[in-house]
Amino acid sequence: MSRRSYESDGESDGESDGEMDGEVNGEVWGEGPVIVVHTAAQATAALGAAVRAGRAVVLASSPDASASMGPGMFGAIIAAAREAEPDACALAVLDCGERPGDAMAALREGIEAVCFRGAPEVAAKLADMAEQSGMRVLTELPVSLDMAEIRDPEAAAFGLLSG
Repeated sequence: MSRRSYESDGESDGESDGEMDGEVNGEVWGEGPVIVVHTAAQATAALGAAVRAGRAVVLASSPDASASMGPGMFGAIIAAAREAEPDACALAVLDCGERPGDAMAALREGIEAVCFRGAPEVAAKLADMAEQSGMRVLTELPVSLDMAEIRDPEAAAFGLLSG
């Protein structure tokens, strides 16, 4: 399976604690709008729209999804979408809420980014751990589109990405 990941050229807050916490112009570090996906079909539609629009995108789980789906299920959703749309540039983010154990498990499973909203000192430690493996910890996730109730996911994603 071919996989392209998107390297951030974004901005940091200038602090050296390793914490990654920002929104830049409504996008995560300039990597594209955040689209919440719940199924492999939605993730595939979002990636297809990203390819058509010539943009990168952030595929995120629903809030606190690590408690219900875990990193294995989320990773499988993302892998299926990337296999179907190998030319897409995307960052995948599993939302772990305030659960550091879930965030650690996701990073160990190879999920490239997690969103953790717990204690800042714990977030900094998780970010340091993640950075050593080329992964990321976000403390905010500015959602642009949630696919939960969308009838035509690719059209909705394309409308967002091409606008």
